[in-house]
Amino acid sequence: NIFIAEQDSLVKIVDLPKNCFWTYRANGDTLFIGNTDKEEEAFLYYDDQIHYTNISIQGVYGLIPWKNGNYLASTGNKLFEISLDGKTPVKDINKTNKAVDYLYKKHMPYQLTTYRNGVVMPTVFDDKYTVAVFDENLVLKQAFNNTTGLSSTNAFSAYTSGHLLWVGLDNCISKIEIGNAFYHFGKESGLAGAINDIYKFDGKMYVGTGNGLFRESFDENGLPSFERIYTYATQKITTFKVPNSDKKILLAGTALNVIELKNGDVKLKEDGSARDEIEHIDCSVLFQSRLHPEHLYIGTREGL
Repeated sequence: NIFIAEQDSLVKIVDLPKNCFWTYRANGDTLFIGNTDKEEEAFLYYDDQIHYTNISIQGVYGLIPWKNGNYLASTGNKLFEISLDGKTPVKDINKTNKAVDYLYKKHMPYQLTTYRNGVVMPTVFDDKYTVAVFDENLVLKQAFNNTTGLSSTNAFSAYTSGHLLWVGLDNCISKIEIGNAFYHFGKESGLAGAINDIYKFDGKMYVGTGNGLFRESFDENGLPSFERIYTYATQKITTFKVPNSDKKILLAGTALNVIELKNGDVKLKEDGSARDEIEHIDCSVLFQSRLHPEHLYIGTREGL
């Protein structure tokens, strides 16, 4: 049963069908009540009556309002879009959304929480996507874990207030600022060392640090990270436009040489050195002459 406290402080006991499991306020005075038995329907309670929905979803753990008057319902292994009137077919989100499917196959999101027009999913036993933030199209935008400040990889609940997200973990509450203009890329994203230079080429970011040259990549769920493609400290990244041509060459100046990246990668010899390089130059600056575009100026500690 469920217990309903009336305005006059009297508590009313309502008997429910078997196997009812978790109750959510759907809208107004309407309650959505899930069922642990997949053969049984979920139902609504309003006007002092039980109303069946024709929705058979086993074990609903979370329910939030979604688009067009529909709702997102989270179960132990899938995310569904449902209509409470039962007339619209239940939509299995996992079938078309790779990131959502990953979360539900690997881990179990618990309580769903709305954030602006999107949704926040806390998960358990996930050291990569402990808290996943999706936009209004259910595209994964941000993920938080114990390398970005959470003290645990088990998140059971979340609450949003403005741009703040409060996350209930198995050992404390963490407060996260999301949706602001800044996103932190550090060791949890694959970067290492002081950032010396940043350059975008062919749609990807390249970062030169004291620990090498890094290239932007994306994981299976579309989140950005960085992979190291050259081990020497990199001070400068730029392009050299081939005179009388539309071709551009990507160059990186390191503490050891100046290298050319072909197809966004560094071609290495068996000894680990670069194939396309100007050797024995501690490069700090690279500059193509505007007056004589066939000239490339290289600034070093010893001069130009």
